[in-house]
Amino acid sequence: MQFTKIALAMAAVAASVFAEIDWHSDATIQCSKENWAAIKANADPMIPMAPIILSPEQKKVFDSIMNGATEMPANPSDDFIRALPDAIPVSILNQTAGKIIEPCLATATAEQPQPSEEQPSEEPQPSEEPQPSEEQPSEEPSGEEPSGSSDEEVPSSTAPQPTKCVPRQ
Repeated sequence: MQFTKIALAMAAVAASVFAEIDWHSDATIQCSKENWAAIKANADPMIPMAPIILSPEQKKVFDSIMNGATEMPANPSDDFIRALPDAIPVSILNQTAGKIIEPCLATATAEQPQPSEEQPSEEPQPSEEPQPSEEQPSEEPSGEEPSGSSDEEVPSSTAPQPTKCVPRQ
């Protein structure tokens, strides 16, 4: 029994190293549901230790959401998952379930910023068109410098070339 407490304490310390997970967010709820079989497999063996590791307040919440069951539900509700941080120390919850859902959360988090990034990237595209044309004249004189031609030829050859280079992009 003492060994179990030590192991849980070590797990709690190790879990504190992980990034904080918002257990009430929709992304966390969805990722938890998608990975519930693995979470349940990790959590079910720990349920008999609940009276030892939970505070009296946490135990009340835990008993309330478990309804006397000795295993986690096969298909938890959103409310069940949202109640977990109040029933289980967050450090243990992160170690038991967080490490399983972190890849899913990383993907869910990466998907959310992409639409907002696409909108700003659409706006710079029109402004990027003039920028390449500005860069092209600077490239053209550098190309003419090695040839040693006069300065008068540079402006005349510069005008048609930007229009030719813009369609390439």
